Amino acid sequence: TGAPAGTATPVTGNGCPLNLEIPANGYIALLPGQGSYLQIQKVGQALNSGANVGLTFQFADSQGKQWATDSFQVPMGVPLTALPRASSDIEEAEH
Repeated sequence: TGAPAGTATPVTGNGCPLNLEIPANGYIALLPGQGSYLQIQKVGQALNSGANVGLTFQFADSQGKQWATDSFQVPMGVPLTALPRASSDIEEAEH
């Protein structure tokens, strides 16, 4: 018996679902620049390096069976690379 194919549906309290098809025995990577990705927005407090954010994922298989992961803590950290800056940000800094 393999892992069921299903749809990953991460949802925040005030967010909207992100429906992704996951093939049986497959996986998806939610990374910036790779199509769909996971981004945390509108958090009520600062996400300092070393802080944790609790996430829960909800799933449904092709027969409609639904389940959720236990809430797990994701550590926040400093990005390994700087985010790209808009050209207007660079021009203003040069003047």
